[in-house]
Amino acid sequence: MHNISSESEKEMMRLGTVFAVSLVLSGCAPGLASLQSRKAEVKSIEKSISQAKARLDVHDRYIRALQTGEGQWIALSAAEILDAMKQYAPYRFKGSDLSKKRLKGTLWFTQPSRVTFHPDNRVTYRTKLGAKKIEVNLKGVFGASQSDARKIKDAIEGGGYADIEVRARIDRKKGEVLLFGHCYDVKLNRHDTRDHRKYLKDGINSKFFKYGKRIPLPKNIAAARPHLLSTPHHFVVIGR
Repeated sequence: MHNISSESEKEMMRLGTVFAVSLVLSGCAPGLASLQSRKAEVKSIEKSISQAKARLDVHDRYIRALQTGEGQWIALSAAEILDAMKQYAPYRFKGSDLSKKRLKGTLWFTQPSRVTFHPDNRVTYRTKLGAKKIEVNLKGVFGASQSDARKIKDAIEGGGYADIEVRARIDRKKGEVLLFGHCYDVKLNRHDTRDHRKYLKDGINSKFFKYGKRIPLPKNIAAARPHLLSTPHHFVVIGR
């Protein structure tokens, strides 16, 4: 074995220090901000894993309930949701409900279709949009013309469809399911511009989805600390 002189050791330490500093300055070594960012990322991942495990536990509990016939749960299929929605469709409303100052006439939604279940307790559906005797007032809108008003009128009366997403969660204290709707897309048969779609989306969300809807649960399920579960074909509320 060979001993390294103190001068050589000092030189190696100096070179190591220079190398470390150069790494920090070049961004190759994690600084304080980078470490904090990574810690936050780890916490976010851990939270996602915890939520995934909880959803898997609920899913397993539902499978056991189906296999054994035990447990307390209710499940709604797409057909049952459509049947329930038929009570409210076609739904008619005034244009002034969407914009008191700018819109008059009658609009309506037809019966919904394409009910689709998604992960994270989400359901989407599509509803057709119709209208008649529409009047549009753009007075006072900077840069707006009568031609713009006619195009909006023609676009709305031409009809189209709206795509709706409903997210659900449980309020265990009150024993209710909370539903939060949102119109995320509109398609028009005429003058299908971004501005026209945004105008209708904003109006629909303000009119129909400003507040969540509450659905009371059966008492036996509400008392069993229920959880929500969306499967490819059902929307399930199951107790512990």
